[in-house]
Amino acid sequence: MVAIIVSTTIDGEYADVGDLLFTPGPSGTHSARFTYDPEFVRRGWAIDPALPLDPAPHTLRGLPLAFEDASPDTWGELLLQRAERNTAAETGRDSQRLTPDQFLLGASDITRQGALRFRTEQDGPYLGEDADVPTILDVGQLLQASVDVAENPHSADWEPFAKLLGAGTSALGGARPKAAVVGEDGALWLAKFPRIGDQNDVPLWEMVALDIAERAGLRVPERQLIDVLGRKVLLLQRFDRTAGGERIHYMSTRTLMGTRDLGTFADYGTRTGIATRLARISGASRDDLPLLWKQAVLNVLINNTDNHLRNHGLVLEDGHWRLAPVFDLDPNPDVGTQFNTHFNGAAYRTTALRGLLDIAAQFDLRPAPAIAALGEVHAAVTGWDTDARAYGARQVEIDLLTAAFTGLDETVGRLATSGA
Repeated sequence: MVAIIVSTTIDGEYADVGDLLFTPGPSGTHSARFTYDPEFVRRGWAIDPALPLDPAPHTLRGLPLAFEDASPDTWGELLLQRAERNTAAETGRDSQRLTPDQFLLGASDITRQGALRFRTEQDGPYLGEDADVPTILDVGQLLQASVDVAENPHSADWEPFAKLLGAGTSALGGARPKAAVVGEDGALWLAKFPRIGDQNDVPLWEMVALDIAERAGLRVPERQLIDVLGRKVLLLQRFDRTAGGERIHYMSTRTLMGTRDLGTFADYGTRTGIATRLARISGASRDDLPLLWKQAVLNVLINNTDNHLRNHGLVLEDGHWRLAPVFDLDPNPDVGTQFNTHFNGAAYRTTALRGLLDIAAQFDLRPAPAIAALGEVHAAVTGWDTDARAYGARQVEIDLLTAAFTGLDETVGRLATSGA
């Protein structure tokens, strides 16, 4: 059993959130018990819908999802597991698969997603607090290290892994290579790198998609696309940090939905969909629900099929949960791919817009405003190829992605004419 003390800040002041007792079990069967601190029950908020804000102990199978949000993504797990192999080799023992609590405590405290922090002793340091986060000036070295890791993930050479370890163990983005970096003004940024084997320049196309999202009226992070070693790197300012570096609480939509298996398909609508859960928890649902609907439309119109529950989220603003800025927009050139999150049961883009219009009322949208919102997103997509060329996209990539950006033009026109 591992005892973990969970803390955060409330109005800039230290606050104990509660105590987590985690018991690793055989064959991946783990259990956890979490108890809120009495003072946090009085002043705080539920950090996870599965952990209601009351003083009673909460027992769960596995690590609570709120803590998985603060744990490394797949890329971070790869680095931490490689660090375990390195330590095992140095000490002459067999390497072991890290358990969820070890991933949680091994992540960089400085770059950890959200505002929860962890220690194992009341007066001890935060776990992972000593990570050395590089600066934006180090992006070239980090890119080269990510290439070295991708080319030989089982290499005995520890140096490229060591360069990435403190910078890449806790941020959004799944399995893609990335690193946290500090800007000249001290702000925390995320550098997203290209990956060997990509059929298109993923950082460049995410930049294009984020520009489209901003034109459509969605919340987006500050960003830059830079050239490093002849390749494109996308820099995103972390939206879970204030300009002064204070931490902002974050909750993935996966945690909101209570979905432990990422392979489970979700839905924006239906009685148990994201809209229903968001309406219950949002501090401004009349604003957030139409934004979520627009985000779903955007995913369809740019064919962002990787729209799973960890690629949506919420942030705590003024004590209330709000829809987070959009992130991880990855246009897919294969227009026949199934979406990870469905649209009132529609899994493919041929029927997705119809599905979204059928459930617009769940997003506080009447038919006419829904058609207008669809038109706004569609207008924002127009000019995608001009944006891409301005960022240096090759014509072969523009040709590859044309269907992803234009394949529904006639459908949008027909829906607008029919008034849904």
